[in-house]
Amino acid sequence: MPLAIPEGDVFHDFHKKNPAVIIFNNEVIRAAEELNQQIRHVGLVNIMPSPAFKQTEMQFILPLQYASGDTIVVPHFMTLDGIPRDDYPEIQKRIEENYLTLKTGEMDGISKLDGLIISGANIIAEDLTSHKIYESFKNLVNWTKSDDGPRSTIYSCMSTHLYMLLEHGKKRRHFDDKKCWGVYKHDVVNHNHPLTKGMENTVDIPHSRWNDISEQQFRDAGIDVLIKSKEVGVHMAATPDGSAIFHQGHPEYDAISLALEWTRDLNTTIAEHLGNKRTPWPPFPDNYFKDNALLLAQAHFDRVKDGHYNTSEKKGNFSPEVRQEMREKINNSWESARQACAVSWVKALNAPAKKSLFENSFQEDDLPHNEM
Repeated sequence: MPLAIPEGDVFHDFHKKNPAVIIFNNEVIRAAEELNQQIRHVGLVNIMPSPAFKQTEMQFILPLQYASGDTIVVPHFMTLDGIPRDDYPEIQKRIEENYLTLKTGEMDGISKLDGLIISGANIIAEDLTSHKIYESFKNLVNWTKSDDGPRSTIYSCMSTHLYMLLEHGKKRRHFDDKKCWGVYKHDVVNHNHPLTKGMENTVDIPHSRWNDISEQQFRDAGIDVLIKSKEVGVHMAATPDGSAIFHQGHPEYDAISLALEWTRDLNTTIAEHLGNKRTPWPPFPDNYFKDNALLLAQAHFDRVKDGHYNTSEKKGNFSPEVRQEMREKINNSWESARQACAVSWVKALNAPAKKSLFENSFQEDDLPHNEM
């Protein structure tokens, strides 16, 4: 079944990306009731910086289209107060017209949700409690645990770190030598778990972070580790009852996401060079650009170093032609893992309300194995 999104700018953006997305209205509700179809309401709390705001919507919500099966999934869009957006009036307008802003001490207005996804955020400060969103995030976590909260919440990257500090006093560790950035091989620890059943023994997952919650920290908090890497640590973990699921990697990324992060870093370095600050050029993401994509990235980098910029403002950006070619040449090796997790989570949300989220939520035939 399709995603069903309330009328507005967000709907039109999703519909352009995927024409199967429909408007959620009374007609859809009546049709679902007549066909005995389930409707599941999933919230997205988008706390990413403005340049990545719209992309984050697509990355987290569109996979639910694949995962929905016979279920109609209705996304609800929210953000937290305290994230500066003055330099991006179009994003501020989008929020005012399509989003519910959750302010400190207020959770009024949230629809009853079956599931919730909280995106990552760009918090550089070592002391997470000093950030403006800390109090509203704490209030949000408390709401998720209340009787009015969702059955299950996925915490992405920085949100995982905030949760672990709030709920368990576990402080993240900073990678001093190098950012964890690229695509890495991971081992699936428990194939019998509803979120990983049907996955291959090893899966690729993108990461983009400077900080880490260790496997031991998760285990000490009574949280099950499900997918981990010898190189970069834990990607996915979950509470035993499924009420909280944690990602440190970014399976929601599309094929070109890391490439666009690299061009953003190119722009930062160019600006510093123009200001006579001789910072090193950013490296390529680990294990990401390969074969023809690597040749394309290297050619772009050489042009940028020689001062042949695509535009006068965003000097390191790909031209539209190179961007499209890059999208075609990069191998999205983590797509099957992304789809498998989305399918399993939506199936779990359909479990009877009185049961634990993961009890009888998964059937072996629900998930295609190798054809995804």
